Amino acid sequence: MPQDTVAALVWYRNCDLRILDHAPLSAAASRSTWLIPFFCLSAAQLSCRTDTGVSLGTPQLGPHKLRFLLESVADLGVQLMEGGTELLTLLAEPEQIQAAHTRGLQSRISKFWGATLYHPEDLPHQVFKRQESSQGDDEDTLQKFHKACQSMPGIMTKFRKAVDEHTQRLHSFLGSSAGAQQSADRQHAPIEDFKAQRMMAGCMKMHLQIRDFFIFTAVKAGDDMLRQSGLANKDKSWHWDADLSAKWARGQTGFPFVDACMRELAATGYMSNRGRQNCASFLTKGLKLDWRYGAHLFESLLVDHDFAVNYVNWNYFAGIGNDPRDRVFRTVTQGLNGYSPAIEAVD
Repeated sequence: MPQDTVAALVWYRNCDLRILDHAPLSAAASRSTWLIPFFCLSAAQLSCRTDTGVSLGTPQLGPHKLRFLLESVADLGVQLMEGGTELLTLLAEPEQIQAAHTRGLQSRISKFWGATLYHPEDLPHQVFKRQESSQGDDEDTLQKFHKACQSMPGIMTKFRKAVDEHTQRLHSFLGSSAGAQQSADRQHAPIEDFKAQRMMAGCMKMHLQIRDFFIFTAVKAGDDMLRQSGLANKDKSWHWDADLSAKWARGQTGFPFVDACMRELAATGYMSNRGRQNCASFLTKGLKLDWRYGAHLFESLLVDHDFAVNYVNWNYFAGIGNDPRDRVFRTVTQGLNGYSPAIEAVD
């Protein structure tokens, strides 16, 4: 390799396996003469958990999630190869890679933040407290103000008659109430089309902002989020029952909605948001089992698992998060009478 050659390694993480709109890849390609993108899979992610009393030995990467990840990495390799660059894949521990740059060749690390809509440098903002308003202790002043308001004429007094007359004329011109409704529909049709065509991407904004909240909460809390007492540091009467935990995981609780959702998760790697809420509430509030068992299982089986979203949500479901409410989901009524009324029994 020539002495003036500048090599740039781009470390692809699990959540950003693409080439378009990828700031690290773009920066590395513009600053170097030799581009080496690589992906590292940790052996620890494939090993079964050994947390006694918290899990049943499920790996961090379950079958559905691992398959999706490997397919995504393979697709990334094809895209990079089409651009003339080969993707390097490794089976190693991330800690070893982070330490290796300090040995051998002179090197430096450039970090890029692309996991949220809001950049960490914009946080935290100054927290403002709402100023307390005066209670108005001067009774005479309040009484005078009240009397003055009562003496004021109604806002529509002078215009009510004219409004009624013109409305009747407009009603006849449009051709009764049916004609007025058709005219309104025609006028609003372009607006509805705008909403349907232009706002499709915008409907995700709220969810992305909530994801940002989860991510920054996890960054701020650190390991406190993973402890049994959770973000709020609340001690609850959790207990461990291997048989009961296994029945919940396998969808054998006897509650049709919970069982159907858990079996869907095991078979496909997916579960609806309402299903996740009810299954989590059932485990923590109904069975009184350690919430971390559910969090570990979801982490292993969900294809769309996100670390911060999963664990902050489980803190909330368990009543140990940063929400002042301790909500219990009505699993039976939501499952049979509301969300999935067609579910009657699961064999």
